[in-house]
Amino acid sequence: MSTALLMKQKGRSYRNITIVGVGNLLLGDEGVGLHIIDRLSQVPMPPYVNIIDCGCDLFGLTAYIDEQARILVVDAIRAGGEPGEIYTFDCRRLTSTKIEMGSAHQVKTLDALRLMKSVCPALAESEIVVIGVEPKTMKLGSCLSKEVSESIAEATRFVLEEIITLSKGKNMAAASILVIDDDPEFVELTKTVLEAQQYDVICAYDANEGAAKLTECIPDVILLDIMMGKGAEGFILARKIRKDHRFAKIPILMITSMREQTGFDFPGKPIHPKFLPVDEYIEKPFEPQALLEKIEQQLARRNAG
Repeated sequence: MSTALLMKQKGRSYRNITIVGVGNLLLGDEGVGLHIIDRLSQVPMPPYVNIIDCGCDLFGLTAYIDEQARILVVDAIRAGGEPGEIYTFDCRRLTSTKIEMGSAHQVKTLDALRLMKSVCPALAESEIVVIGVEPKTMKLGSCLSKEVSESIAEATRFVLEEIITLSKGKNMAAASILVIDDDPEFVELTKTVLEAQQYDVICAYDANEGAAKLTECIPDVILLDIMMGKGAEGFILARKIRKDHRFAKIPILMITSMREQTGFDFPGKPIHPKFLPVDEYIEKPFEPQALLEKIEQQLARRNAG
């Protein structure tokens, strides 16, 4: 197995997951797969997740795949449902299905996957899941139908859930992470990244809820937004946590966009506890890998102590 395929971090091993968008943006709902992966490209992803725009050339997928990879193909599927209906199929159970993978592709998606698995050794051992949306129209034009357009958010959620499912089976006991932030979208995206790494994630959407969650389940690491509610409520909560003997040793990773909001620039040096009672900080927006590395560092320090 290639070293590029198997990623190792602090005792964990991960198999690559490749998300493949298929379709033609000039044929209406035929391009829905590309619209979905465009939305996914704006979501923080774990480092072992790759997003590929294959357009109409699904055969180009073979250039990106190594043995035992896990693949999610996102495309229009004509299966007789209502426009915008979402389907999920495991290709290992599609060998005899008569479902038509609806498209204007010269070779239909399902037939292409079957052929590729038969001639490409790497794909033969791959797990392939197809997620599709029932199209309404695939006529010339760049606009999606209303029904299909409205299904994109839910289809994106389907893909994110499949990423979590395909990421199962790590060999390390899951650490728990408490995320406290008043931005629901940020919390959801961060939760997706962490759950894909098999962390148990607890979410709170303001300082009061965060304090309540602490008493319910003591986490291994706290991700804490500083600027919440009427001001720097995260600062206040961090000080309360440090003064409580039950939680004082929990690493706190401060999430901040303070440089943009206040002009204050952190020097990149260890944070003095009298100034800010946290262990580390990360500035929004951040790369998923940077967040994961900081969490691993805090867990390693806590375990070493």
